[in-house]
Amino acid sequence: MNLTRRNFVLGCLGLVGMLGVAGCNSEPSTEEVAAEAPELDAEELIRTVNTNEARAMEDYDGKVYKWTATIRRIDSDYVLMSEELYNGAPLNPLYVYLPTETIADYDVDDTITVVGTVKVNGSFTSLEDASVVEE
Repeated sequence: MNLTRRNFVLGCLGLVGMLGVAGCNSEPSTEEVAAEAPELDAEELIRTVNTNEARAMEDYDGKVYKWTATIRRIDSDYVLMSEELYNGAPLNPLYVYLPTETIADYDVDDTITVVGTVKVNGSFTSLEDASVVEE
């Protein structure tokens, strides 16, 4: 293959174009994602999972939602959250997977808003790749 001036110029323009496009693809901030995400109705999600998991997969799995709830239990890579307690137990809880350094900033009974991707998995349904939304 001969490297002509034309091929060199076209190659350079293509490279500059790729770099320009790559530079414009910055990830949106957590707040931007949260502003676009619908509010999660955890009660409806859990009811759907319990009555028709296939429908829950279609309606919720892989979709991003925002949710405000109270931390009920803390582990190293997730918190268990719910909006209410029933006889002292979390009602309609979800596992919310957050970075360990984020989890370390919170305590049980703190109420936070998170945004994450729903993963339907029976009684272990969760929000994955979650982030805390500063309000």
